[in-house]
Amino acid sequence: MKIKAAVLHLVFALSAFVIAAETPDQIIKKIESNFNKFGIMQITFNETYLWSLTGEKNSTNGVLLLKGKDKFKVTTDDQIIVSDGKNLWTYSKPSKRVVIDKLKKNDNTLLPRKIFLTYTNDYQSFLKGSEKINGKECWVIKFTDEKGDKLFPELTVWVDKEEYFPRRIEQKDLSNNTTVFTILDIKTEIETTDRDFIFSVPEHVQVIDLRTL
Repeated sequence: MKIKAAVLHLVFALSAFVIAAETPDQIIKKIESNFNKFGIMQITFNETYLWSLTGEKNSTNGVLLLKGKDKFKVTTDDQIIVSDGKNLWTYSKPSKRVVIDKLKKNDNTLLPRKIFLTYTNDYQSFLKGSEKINGKECWVIKFTDEKGDKLFPELTVWVDKEEYFPRRIEQKDLSNNTTVFTILDIKTEIETTDRDFIFSVPEHVQVIDLRTL
């Protein structure tokens, strides 16, 4: 009876694991569904960049306001980047200079939305396991470039098992430098207007307008 009971417990445990363990494709589809469901999001993040050759590390916190596919505002300690979907303003606080350009939507332009969803296409994925990020239990998925033509040939994404949002994204570029985005907070019930995605140039700031070039 004890052996039979032990076998039943083992079968039950294995069955529960099979049911709980999702495939990377299933997880990715749920992430995409979440981003499509919430038209407006405010994401507080930490970005850490590590240079491979020198070991030097640079870290900054910021807030991303995201609306639709290409309207966004990124605010950090020394920079503000704003797009209304057509124009792109990049304001450097230390240099008091703003560069205005047309928003380019080609494959090499890493828009904020692409940071969270770029790995959904043209990457081979496999599930590495699970880890906790800021107290959140997450799936760990590794992505590798199938075609060999991506700016980031290797990515690792930690996905919240309950909410199905990325909690951390680690990108390695062609020079093996690493960028890590850690999501600190996500808000989805945000009220915005179109004015939030147009940069108002402060006084006494140098303006470089590249839209007519």
